[in-house]
Amino acid sequence: NAANTNVSINNIPCEIIAESNRGTFIQISPNLSAGKASLTIQEGGATQTMPIQVITTNLTSNKTVMQKNRQATVTATVSGLENLDLNNNNFKIELTNNSPGVIQFRDANTTTITRDINSSNLKNGVFSFTTQITGVSTGSYTINSAISSTTCTECWKQYENCVAQVEAEEKQCYKDCDKGNEGKTCYLACSAAARLKEAECFAQYLGCMRKKLGF
Repeated sequence: NAANTNVSINNIPCEIIAESNRGTFIQISPNLSAGKASLTIQEGGATQTMPIQVITTNLTSNKTVMQKNRQATVTATVSGLENLDLNNNNFKIELTNNSPGVIQFRDANTTTITRDINSSNLKNGVFSFTTQITGVSTGSYTINSAISSTTCTECWKQYENCVAQVEAEEKQCYKDCDKGNEGKTCYLACSAAARLKEAECFAQYLGCMRKKLGF
């Protein structure tokens, strides 16, 4: 129930996009600064606060409108990477050319460019690289950037597997209740045990993230 959920980062409210039985999906404020931050979730009468790391990306170009056969320089900057274990978590940035009819990456035959981010190419918590684009035709263009890390993927998969196991055990518990004709009290006990185990799954997920990111 997203109606009784509030999420904030550094006391800045976040927009609730959607909520499922496994998570809340939010849109963070574009004014949030990069670096260490505190995330607070209020669900009904319960409140949970945890440390997070905010990573921001910024794309700039010396030409926002391209002419055919002309070149421009695009710079991608990633901030908020200080204090993270970049060498063991495979951080990457990917640039995607969403206007292939207008521009193309000069040094790539595809519409995407990927760069690894590690401690050796970081300066004061900031990673930056430049790439050249060439005009295919005259017009404006769009390039998107995205950050990925195996940390998020691995920890989330562990969490999903844990929750799936809890759901299977809960269903089996209900079946056992039916077989024993134990009624509503048995069902409530199954549900209570499952909710407790789900909380343990989430605690393990937070522990995984904190360990990998060095919190």
